[in-house]
Amino acid sequence: MERCDGLRGRDGATVLIDPLRLRATEILETVRALLGEERMEGLFDDPIDRAFEAFGCPDDLEYSHAVFLKTVADFVRYMYEHGLPGRRRLSGSQARDEAVALLLQVYQIPDDDGYAAAVDAAAPHHAGVPTVLATLAEALKLRERQAYERWVVVRYIDAADWDTRCAMAAALLERLRDYLPPELLRCPPEQLANGVFKLLVVDLGPDRQLQSRTL
Repeated sequence: MERCDGLRGRDGATVLIDPLRLRATEILETVRALLGEERMEGLFDDPIDRAFEAFGCPDDLEYSHAVFLKTVADFVRYMYEHGLPGRRRLSGSQARDEAVALLLQVYQIPDDDGYAAAVDAAAPHHAGVPTVLATLAEALKLRERQAYERWVVVRYIDAADWDTRCAMAAALLERLRDYLPPELLRCPPEQLANGVFKLLVVDLGPDRQLQSRTL
C-alpha cells in the first residue's frame, strides 16, 4: 500500500497527500483535456468541414450511377488527403472501395442494400449528391472521433492498474454526486473500476443529468 506524503499548509499543519489519488486525478485531467469538445472539433470537425467546403460538389451535377460513384470516390480521396489526420493518399480503387464501404455503413437499412439506398438518396428527385457527401463528411467525423477516443481510453484508462482505476472511479463518483442516480452512488469504487470511461463521459457531457441515464 502506498504511503501518504505530507506537505505543510499555510497554518503550519501537515496536509496528507495520497499518491494513488493524485495519480488517478492526473490521469483523469489528462483524458479530459484530450477528449474535450474544443480539442475534438479542432482535430477532426474543423479540418473535415474545410475540406468539404473546398471540394465543392456542384448542385447541378449531371446524375448517373457512374457519375455518382466517381464523385463519392473523388470526395473520399480528397477527404483522406486534405481533411483527415495523417493526410493519406488513396489510389482510385482504394478511394472507390472506401467510399462504398462508408455508404454501406451510413445508409445501412434492415433487409435492404445500403449502397442501393445511398444511390437512391443521391438522385436529383431525392436528397441529391451534395447531401450524400455531407452525410459522408459527418460519418468521417464520427469515425475519426471514435478511433481517437478508443486510443485515449486504451492509452490512459485501460493501461492503468486496478488500484488506480478504483481511485479514478472514486474521484468521479465524488465529482458527479449531484448528477448520478442514487443506486450508482451507492456502488463501491471497485464495482465501477471497469466503467471509469462511462463515468467520464457523463463528466464531459454538456447535460450531465441526461447522459447519466445511459450508464
